[in-house]
Amino acid sequence: MEFNNISTFLRQYPIAEDKTLDPLKDFTTYPKYKRDIDCKSMHRPFSKHNREREEYIFHGMEKEYPFALFSNYLLQEVDQKILCDEKQREKEFFRPLKLACSMDFVDPRIAIGNSKTNIFHLLILFYEDGIDKVADYPNNIVMEKEKYYELFQYEELNVLDFYDLYCLYIVMDQLHDFDHIFEYLIFQKEIWKELSKQKEFSFLKRKYNSNGVNYRNFTLFGDYCDWLFFEVKDMHHSKYEEVKEELDEFTKNPKEKTKHIRYHKKEKKYVLKDKQFGSFPFRLLSDIVEDEEVKQVLLSDARYGECHVNSNILAGSINENVVGGKMKSNDRDYFYHSWVELEKNNLVFDFNHNLIIDKDIYYKLYDAVPISKTKASDMEEIGKMLLCDSQFQVHPMILNYFGMEMMKDVKRNEKILRK
Repeated sequence: MEFNNISTFLRQYPIAEDKTLDPLKDFTTYPKYKRDIDCKSMHRPFSKHNREREEYIFHGMEKEYPFALFSNYLLQEVDQKILCDEKQREKEFFRPLKLACSMDFVDPRIAIGNSKTNIFHLLILFYEDGIDKVADYPNNIVMEKEKYYELFQYEELNVLDFYDLYCLYIVMDQLHDFDHIFEYLIFQKEIWKELSKQKEFSFLKRKYNSNGVNYRNFTLFGDYCDWLFFEVKDMHHSKYEEVKEELDEFTKNPKEKTKHIRYHKKEKKYVLKDKQFGSFPFRLLSDIVEDEEVKQVLLSDARYGECHVNSNILAGSINENVVGGKMKSNDRDYFYHSWVELEKNNLVFDFNHNLIIDKDIYYKLYDAVPISKTKASDMEEIGKMLLCDSQFQVHPMILNYFGMEMMKDVKRNEKILRK
C-alpha cells in the first residue's frame, strides 16, 4: 500500500515549540522527594491533591489541573524505567498501543492527534471511576480528558478502539506491512473503507458473524489480544530463560548435541541437567507420533501458533484432559496457552514445545497457570453439540476455556436452538 499524500499531510502542521508546559513535563520525571519539595515551594506551580494516591495539581492558565503519574499504575518494569528517563521515553511513540491492549483499562481507546507540545501524540483514553481520562505515556501523566485537552490544546485526528486495533494488526499482518503503522493510525477509516471492498478484508465492514455475534466482541477473548504490538522487551525473561531456550531448540532438532541434555537409552528418556533449575527427564512427542507429517510439524517452527486446536485434537486422540491456561509473557502480563494433562501419570503433553514432561516441572519452568480442564469425553460431547448439532462457529480456544459452560447453556435452551 502506498501513502503518497503523507508528506503533504505532515507539512500542514508546524513544529511545536511551546515551552509553557515544560515544568510539568520535568516534574513527572523527578523522584518523589523532589516532587514533594516542589509542592512546598512558593515559586513552583504544583501542589498535592491526594497524598495517599500520590496525585498532584498543576496551576496553569489561571486554572487547576489535577493529575496523577502513569508510572504509579501497574506497569511492567521496562515501562517504569522508561517513564523515569525523560530522554528514553521521548523515543516511545508507539508504546501506548501495547499498553492499551494489555492493561486492564475500561473501554480503552487510542487517540492520535497534535498538541501544543507535540506534532503527533498518541494517547490512551479510558474510563476510571466513571470519568473519561487520558494516559499520556511520553509525559507520564494521567488526567481527566476534558482538562487534558484544554491544557495541552490537544486536537484529535483519529480515535481507535480495541476492535480497531485488533483489525489494524490483522491488516498489517496479512499485508506484511508493519512499516506504515503511523499512516494506518491516522487514515484508518479511509483505509478500512477501501480494503473492505476486497474479499479477504470484507470483515472490516461486517458487524455480525453468521451466529449473530458482534465482531467487536471477538477482542474480548481472541487470538491476538495478548500479543498486539508486543516487542522484544515485553517478553518474559525468567531466571530459567536459558534452560527454556536450550530445551526449545533441542526439541526442534534433537540430533544436535547440546550442553545440558543427554539421552538415556535404558530409560528411553532425555535428561536435562542444570545447576540452577535442577535435573529433570522428558520425552519428545515427535518420538511417539506415527504420522510423518505431524512429526515434521513438531520438529519445526510450524508447531507454534495453533496450540488450542492442536491440544484439543491431541487430547481426543489419547483420551486425556485438555487444559486452557496461561503463561507469563512479562512481569505483568500473561498469554493464553493450551496443553494436555495425563492426571494419573502427572504428565503434560505440550504440542507447541514437542514435550512430554512432569506436570510440576512444566508449571515451574513455564510459569504455567491452569484456568480450565476438560475431559476428552466431555470435549467430544461439547464439539458435537456446539459445532455439529447447533452449527455454531466457535474457535477451539473458546471451547478449551468455556466449552462446559457453553454446553450447559445450550442444553438449557435446546428447544429454542433446535432447527
